[in-house]
Amino acid sequence: MLPQASDREKIDIYDEIALSYRGVSYPKLIEYANKGLVIAKKLKQPELMVKLYSKVAIAYVFIGKTDSAGIMFQRIYNLADSVGNDQLRNNALFNLGNFFLPDQSVQPGHRLFF
Repeated sequence: MLPQASDREKIDIYDEIALSYRGVSYPKLIEYANKGLVIAKKLKQPELMVKLYSKVAIAYVFIGKTDSAGIMFQRIYNLADSVGNDQLRNNALFNLGNFFLPDQSVQPGHRLFF
């Protein structure tokens, strides 16, 4: 089935498979989100990349890879900002703020920004 699907359909399929592993197997979620990311990067689809990167970042939080998650959340924000899509940028900023604020690891001056 997958070989006959268009690249866009493959991204959607990998995204759905990744989502199905939420709460069940975060390593599998990351595996399938990364498969979708490969195609999204090839197609230069930043909106889809943000969506898939977000799944990976959240999975990193749940498996305790907080350093990787922080880097990923920053990457998501930078990508969303470069696209100029306010909704993507705001969602990325919200996730970035939620990631940093609970453990007070954000610098005091940045708290006003978030």
